[in-house]
Amino acid sequence: KMPITFWAFIIFTLAISGVPLTSGFLSKDEILAGTLAYGTLTGHWYIAIVAYLVAALTAFYMFRVVILTFLGEHKDHHRLEAIHESPRTMTIPLIVFAVLSTFVFFSPNPIGASAGWVYAALPRPESVVPATVAAAGIEQFEEAAHHTHTLAMILSLLVAGIGILVAFTTYSWKKINADTVAAGTGPLYRFLLNKWKFDELYDATAVAGTIGTSKVFRWFDNNIIDGIVNGTASWVKGLTLGTKKNWEEGSISAVFYMVITAALSLYIGWLVGVGLLPPEASIGAIVGYVVLGFAVAGLSFFLFYVGVGGFDNSIVDGLVNALAYLAGFFGLLTRRIQTGRVQTYLAFVILGVMILFLWFR
Repeated sequence: KMPITFWAFIIFTLAISGVPLTSGFLSKDEILAGTLAYGTLTGHWYIAIVAYLVAALTAFYMFRVVILTFLGEHKDHHRLEAIHESPRTMTIPLIVFAVLSTFVFFSPNPIGASAGWVYAALPRPESVVPATVAAAGIEQFEEAAHHTHTLAMILSLLVAGIGILVAFTTYSWKKINADTVAAGTGPLYRFLLNKWKFDELYDATAVAGTIGTSKVFRWFDNNIIDGIVNGTASWVKGLTLGTKKNWEEGSISAVFYMVITAALSLYIGWLVGVGLLPPEASIGAIVGYVVLGFAVAGLSFFLFYVGVGGFDNSIVDGLVNALAYLAGFFGLLTRRIQTGRVQTYLAFVILGVMILFLWFR
């Protein structure tokens, strides 16, 4: 029904399982050889044990996907009749990636990456050397990895073969009952089925922490920021002759209000421009102080004329609204990464680790 998709998926599965003649074998072999070299130099083998266990599980679950998707019996024969190969917009990329999954594009040696261009372009940094042999440098680690290469390759093929064999034994030949195994493992199976309780942990930490932090900032904004702004406005309002509201309602004579406002503004400008003028000032200094006085007078007239309410609406509220807009804008940007999918968060974690590694290497 879907030959191109099937064979491309088979090649992808072989590559990610670390089968020879694929690019995945080259990369996995280097990683596993590095874990064995680390164990040889330090005596700590837990990293190598976990790495080989993951390699076996990878081969197992990938061939499980192949068996259940392509090799099993379809339960709905009506839907099976309607299944057809994907269009070229999908099959051509599949073919390209399948070809790139072979070893020839990365190394002339099908069982070793050391002769390839990737190996030469990405040399091991000093940071991978265990602290116990740091004085010897990268050469000793490279030598240990070279000596463990053959053993790493044999063990890699062994664990991949075990994973593939268990997958076929369980899901194709039905010699092992998956339901019986799941029932026998009990809590471990449920723990893995629920994705390690990652969603619950994320809700209890990241989500709950974000909501709690937002509540704290909301309280701070409502009680502290707004309190300072509103309190300052009320205090200054009581010191001025009136606000724009009083002006519009006619509680103060328009002419009287304008005259008093202009007089106070000019007086303040005179205090700043002339009162602070040094006795022996030059012509340039006099002009500068006069300009400063007019500027202060104009600002004072604006404040008195529009009142505190106008200043609050145009200046204070403008700054507050600008900060709110910026907060909302950056909130929209960060909201896009909250997808709810574990794979996305793990991808960001891996990306962050890679950035830190490249930054501090």
